[in-house]
Amino acid sequence: MAEQPALPAWHAERYRRLSEPRPSLVTLIEATTPDTRDRAVDALRALAILGVVLGHWLVTALVNTGGVLHTASPLATMPALTPISWLFQTLAIFFLIGGYTAARGHPRTTDSHPQERDSYRTWFTRRLIRLIAPVPALLAVWLAAVPLLVLAGYPGRTIVALINLVLAPLWFLLVFIGLTALTPLVVRAVRRWGVWSTAAPIAITALVDLARFGLGAPQAIGWLTVASAWLVPFTLGVAWSQGSFTPRRPTPPRAATSPPDSSRHVAGPPTTSSDGGSRRVRSPQGEGGSRSSECLVRGVEGGSWGSALLAWARGRLGSLGLLVGGSAATIALVVFGGYPASMVGVPGQAVSNLSPPTLASVAFGLAQCGGALLLRGPLTRLMRRPVAWAGVALVNLSAMTVFLWHQSALLAVSALVTRITSTVPGLLDAPDHPGWVLHRLVWIPVFGAVLAGLWSLARRFEQRVRVQPISRPGHLIKGTDGPEGALGTRKTTTGCSEH
Repeated sequence: MAEQPALPAWHAERYRRLSEPRPSLVTLIEATTPDTRDRAVDALRALAILGVVLGHWLVTALVNTGGVLHTASPLATMPALTPISWLFQTLAIFFLIGGYTAARGHPRTTDSHPQERDSYRTWFTRRLIRLIAPVPALLAVWLAAVPLLVLAGYPGRTIVALINLVLAPLWFLLVFIGLTALTPLVVRAVRRWGVWSTAAPIAITALVDLARFGLGAPQAIGWLTVASAWLVPFTLGVAWSQGSFTPRRPTPPRAATSPPDSSRHVAGPPTTSSDGGSRRVRSPQGEGGSRSSECLVRGVEGGSWGSALLAWARGRLGSLGLLVGGSAATIALVVFGGYPASMVGVPGQAVSNLSPPTLASVAFGLAQCGGALLLRGPLTRLMRRPVAWAGVALVNLSAMTVFLWHQSALLAVSALVTRITSTVPGLLDAPDHPGWVLHRLVWIPVFGAVLAGLWSLARRFEQRVRVQPISRPGHLIKGTDGPEGALGTRKTTTGCSEH
C-alpha cells in the first residue's frame, strides 16, 4: 500500500489545536474575570435590560383591524395588570448604573487647564461613539425596510405604527448622552452636597407638574422633566460611586467578659467550634454587603435578632431611606395626588407617568434605586456562581444593542405573521382578556430568538464603528476606569462590558 503523504505543517498544527479539549464558555468567563470586578453592577444592568425588554413585550400589542396594524395595551382594558409596570419599568436602574459607571470612568478633573479639557473631550467622544454604535445599523435596516413594506402592500398607517415603535427607544439614548455630558458637573455637585444634589432636579419636576396640572400651563412644558426627572437616579449613581451608599461594617456585639479576639479582624487558620466542627474566620476585605450579612448571621446565631437586624439596617440607612421614602411618596401621589398607578404610558389615558416623566415617576425611581442598592450584597454572592455570572456577562455583551433592537424583534414577527393570517392569539388579536396574556407568554421565546438573530447581525456591523478596537485576547480586561461602551461600560474582545 502506498504511504500516505505527510500533512503540511500548518494543517497539522490546525488539526492539533482543533483536537485539543476546550474549556466551556462558563469556565472561560469565570477564569478570565478579574477579582476586582464588581459583578453586582453587571447583574443590576442585566436585570434592568431584561425588565425593559420583557415589559415591552408584555404590554405592547399590535392589533390587526381590517388589515391595518395599530398599537394597543392590555393595561388599557385590564387595569388589574398594572403591577406589571411596577415590576418591569426599570429605567431608573439604567440611569443609576449609568451615573455610577460614568463617574468612575470620567477624568476626575476640573476644566481649569487645557490638558484637562482635552482629557474630558477624549473621554466623552470615546464614550459617545460607543453609545451610538448600534444606531446606524438600526436606522439603515429600517430605512431599507420602509420601501419594501410599501411595495409589499402594507398600509401607510401600519408602517407609521411600526416606525414609531422602532424609534421610541432612541429618546432614552439621547437623554442618556445628555446626562453623560454633564458628568463632571454632577460629580462636583455630589462632592459638595452629597445625595442632596438630587433636591434641585426633584424640585424642578415638582414645579413643572404643578404648572401642568394645577395652574393650567401648556402641557408642552412637561417635556422639561425628561432631563430633570432622569437626572435624579443618574445623580444617585454618581453619589454611589463616591461612597454614599457603601454599607458600613456593623460591629458585632461582644461579651463583657471576653477578651479581644484578633481573629475577628484578621483571617487565620480554621478554628474548632464548640460542636467539634471547624470554621474559618473571614477577613473584612470584600464587598460590604457580604460582611454585613456575615455579622447578621453571627448575631442571629447568638440569639440577638433585634441587634443583628439593627446593625444590618444601620449600614444601609441611605438605601432603606430611598426604598421606603420613595415607595411612600409614590403611594401618596397616586392615592391623593391623582397620578396614574401605571408607571408606563397607557393608550387612552389622559396622563402618562413616563411620557413625559412625572413626580410620581421620580418617586418610583427613588424606590427602585433603593431596592437596587439593597440587592448589591445578595447579587454579589449570587454572582460567585459561574453559571449565574456567565448568564449576566452574556446579557451585558451589548446592552444597548439589545435595548434598541428588542422592539424590532416584536415588529418583525408581527409583520410577517400578518401576511399569513389576520389574527393570531397573543400576537395580532386585541389584548382585552386574560387569555391574551397567556398566549403572549408563548410568543416571548419567539421574540427572543428573533432578537438573538438581530443582535448577532448588528454586532458584526458595530465592530466596524468602534473608536478603538481591543485586540487583546481574553473575555474580560482588568481595569475600572477605561473607555466606556453601552450604558457606560467598557467593551472587551468578546463583548462583555467593563466598568
